[in-house]
Amino acid sequence: MSSLDYRKNPAVRYSILCILLLPLLALLLSPPPAHADGGFPIIGVLHAGQRPEGIAVDTETHMVYIAYEFPSLVVGFDPISGKVRWSVTVGDSANDVQVDSTNHHVYVASVSNNNTRGFLTILDGASGKILFNAITIYGNDGLAIDTIRQLVYLSSSDHDIISVYSLTTSSGGKISAVSSTLKVGTHPQPLGVNSRLGRLYVGDVASNTIDVIHWPCLCRLLNRPGTGRHRRPYQQGYRAHSCLSLSRGSCLQYCYGTHLRGRRGTSGQRF
Repeated sequence: MSSLDYRKNPAVRYSILCILLLPLLALLLSPPPAHADGGFPIIGVLHAGQRPEGIAVDTETHMVYIAYEFPSLVVGFDPISGKVRWSVTVGDSANDVQVDSTNHHVYVASVSNNNTRGFLTILDGASGKILFNAITIYGNDGLAIDTIRQLVYLSSSDHDIISVYSLTTSSGGKISAVSSTLKVGTHPQPLGVNSRLGRLYVGDVASNTIDVIHWPCLCRLLNRPGTGRHRRPYQQGYRAHSCLSLSRGSCLQYCYGTHLRGRRGTSGQRF
């Protein structure tokens, strides 16, 4: 067709115009991407269980781990492939999940339906294989991991204690643990750990305070005779952690003399 025929034939002109406009119309008519409040785009939605209670992210592998209350599942989700790699049932109701981005272990706190006991479960982050499982005191309200010292903290506001698990991994990959109990406040619930400084942060929902415990103090308090300490090796292989030389008086003053009520604390102390 000559250029003259093109200009004289309206049908040809309209056909070419429609072909050029089709991509633009498809873009305009497609639904816009969903956005959260504030304008951030939602890049994906995962439906793998009901009532998610905890989420943890391995910053090295980028794996995402979700603890669902019902059914009591822990799901390992790979955001790169967009697929669920594995799901594992833990206890009767999962409460929280944490991950160690160094050894890629996933730590899960769960409880039983009859309100009599709790569970601490350690999973392999890549496969979901159960590496360790222990019965704990009921009421796993808070879960925190000291990745440097390999300590797991579980709070129970029902029993007003914190369970501390000292972990050891053999050359063959077998995990063993020794449990101790720590009395902090009256209703300990949320927990946080600064592994670099060796600090444990304990939120007390009754007194509305945050207790800050330094590692040498914690080590002394767990090992001091006459405190009703509890030690129970789940497997052989207990390895004592070294403590800095610190007197009991200065330890208690340093640790329990510090409460955060929306302020920085006493002079000279870092949190």
